[in-house]
Amino acid sequence: MKYTIDSDYAKSNFIIEGTTLVNYIGEPEPEELYIPDGVVTIGEGAFSKIGKIGSIYLPASLKYVGRNNFSDYRAASNVYVEDLDAYYNLKGESESEIVDSWGTVIPPLAHIFARPHSATLYANGEPVRSFSFPEGEIATPPSVFSGFESISELTLPESLKDVSYYSFSFTNIKKIELPNGLTRIGRYAFVSTALESLTVPGTVKVIEEGAFFLCQGIKKITLADGLEEIRDLAFGDTSITEIVIPETVSYVGLGCFKLCRSLKTIYVKGNKKRIKLWHKKWKSECGAKVKFI
Repeated sequence: MKYTIDSDYAKSNFIIEGTTLVNYIGEPEPEELYIPDGVVTIGEGAFSKIGKIGSIYLPASLKYVGRNNFSDYRAASNVYVEDLDAYYNLKGESESEIVDSWGTVIPPLAHIFARPHSATLYANGEPVRSFSFPEGEIATPPSVFSGFESISELTLPESLKDVSYYSFSFTNIKKIELPNGLTRIGRYAFVSTALESLTVPGTVKVIEEGAFFLCQGIKKITLADGLEEIRDLAFGDTSITEIVIPETVSYVGLGCFKLCRSLKTIYVKGNKKRIKLWHKKWKSECGAKVKFI
């Protein structure tokens, strides 16, 4: 759904050079913010002085968001997009150069428009409840749906190898099927979601820091043989009651089960010696008993 604004609005709120929005000069905390149609790039720091936003409207023409623009305290409660595919394909620039598992620089700020756990994404005037990722996609865009409580259902393609960091954080998804072939779950990818259970396929080698931290609705997590590393805070503050650590796991990070107050038993496959140091950490983190199987 296309929206229109008059030229006076654009002139009084933005400095635009060609197709680049260079600076925002409007109200410090606008209730509604319309990015003019035809803007392709939001330049570095264009919105660095803006405060909280009620609703932001993004045109299909927008392709790129520079660094130092939107963050938690400058983010919107409602994000309206003309074209959901155009939003999905937004590119951006990180605050500092970050390299993903494939060796390429990734753009965590491209999709940061939403206030965590209090934002709704709209397309064609309707709240976006679900999204199916295109087949052939190898990695989810970082932060792509972060903060949108309207999102409750996601379908991942069989081609997916990498769930990038913060991709689905602060959403309302209750279940998700991770495809066979997935190899990595990124940092805080699912932090504070509404997930209730989880099965991690054996193709996943690494669960990164805080991947499922604060998912307080999760009561059951199944880890398949093949997993190698579980990093810091990966399952912290969840409601699991027991978990089985596969024999293939060679590293478990600090705080992996921190604040898991319902966790009673950690079952460990394999050699006792490799688990000795972890055992001590777990006792201080959650008090769960450790049983070797």
